[in-house]
Order: sequence, then structure tokens, then C-alpha cells
Amino acid sequence: MQYKFTDPDTHIDFGFGLLASNFHSTADFLWENNPDKNTIGLLPNLYLYRHSIELYLKSLIVIIHKKLKLSYKDGTVPFDSREPFIVYEDFNGNKKWKRITSSHFISTLYRYFEKLVSEHEKDLNEEASKEMSKIINPDNQRIVDHIKKYDDTSTYFRYSDLSDSNQNTRESEKHYNKKIRVQDLEDYIDDEKPSSFLIVVNQESGETVEAHKSIREMPLKELARDMRKFAEYLSGIHAMFRICLCDSY
Repeated sequence: MQYKFTDPDTHIDFGFGLLASNFHSTADFLWENNPDKNTIGLLPNLYLYRHSIELYLKSLIVIIHKKLKLSYKDGTVPFDSREPFIVYEDFNGNKKWKRITSSHFISTLYRYFEKLVSEHEKDLNEEASKEMSKIINPDNQRIVDHIKKYDDTSTYFRYSDLSDSNQNTRESEKHYNKKIRVQDLEDYIDDEKPSSFLIVVNQESGETVEAHKSIREMPLKELARDMRKFAEYLSGIHAMFRICLCDSY
């Protein structure tokens, strides 16, 4: 893969793919070296996977536009512009163009990538110097919808949601410790396996005033599985594009 050893300023995709690979490999390294996923390291790890997905999609979109000489913004921006765009539909169903560097929604990026492939897959195969395998995996949309539910905008793993609407739903799912009612404390004690609690006691009365339980099972287990699967899929498609369409550059 020659692109890994050349200046990103010379890359067909402006370096998006190289960055995606770096984030992806770092995410894999952290995952493999963190046997207990129920730690504070999980959220940064999942953010790295999520960001690699975003960058892979941007790389693939730019490569398609350049190799097939597809202009942006209905022909007003040339295919080799240093300001690539993607198209999407607003809430009223109107077509809009947005700079790719300002586009962070996984669902929007994937929808545009899938649109490009569905409309030009034959042309992509004709352009390839080597045989290309099937590009779109039928399970992709399910995973994209799953990511969209939690973190379409790239904020879920980086910030706490302070709105009331999500405090007991998606936001609580990424917590490693959960507050429980003091009167329910005994219900959480399991004689068969160890449990960890933080108990806050009133020093004057000796009364238990607050209790927090550590969660044993890895938070966001299914989301993590899907994100890792999608990042690996995009990594494979990206490698195929670099080899078959870009002569490994």
C-alpha cells in the first residue's frame, strides 16, 4: 500500500483514508489490550472506531468522484476540487449540498456513498485494473441505523447529554456506575458472585444516604460489536479501492 508511505497532500482522497486507517488500528490496539471492557477506556475506544468509520466513508466518496470524474453541486464544482461536497435531503425533502469536511453524520455519509455505488458500480468495475468484489454489504444499513440511534453526530462518546429526555435512556447506557435507591440496596446483592458498591453514609447519624453500584457487564456491548464490524468492512472496501482503482496509492 504505497499511500501509507507517501505525503498525504499527494493522496487522491486528501489523506482521509490514511487517517481512517490510523484511527482504526489504534482502536483495535486499545480493544485488544483492554480485556476488561467495563472500564473508563471503553468510550474513547468506541469513539476511535466511530471516527474511523466517518473518515473511511469520506475517503471512499472522494475516490469515486475523482476516478469517475463526477463533479459536485450539480456540475458547478469540479471533481478534482479541494473542497469536496456530499448531497443530502433536508427535513422538507429538498436536495442540499454540504462540504464533506463539515459533514459528520454517519447516516448521511453512508447514504451518499451507497447512492454513488448503486448508480456507478458498473463504471467502478470498468475503471478498476483488478477484479473488484461486491461493494455494498446488505447488513450495512442495519448497522448505520444502530449507530444513528446513539451517535450519528459524533458527540455521544465525547460529551455528556444534559437534556432531560435522554437521562434515563441512551445516556445511562454508557455509565459504568449507576445510582440505586438505598431501600433497594439488598436487592442488588448477589450471594453467588461479588458486587461492588459505593455507599455514602451520614457521619453523624450513621444512616446510608446514597448508594452506587458498579456495572459488571460491558456497556454498549451490541453497539460496540456493530461499530467494530462496520469499521472492519469499510477497511476492506477502502483497501480494495486503493488497490483496484488507485494502484495502491
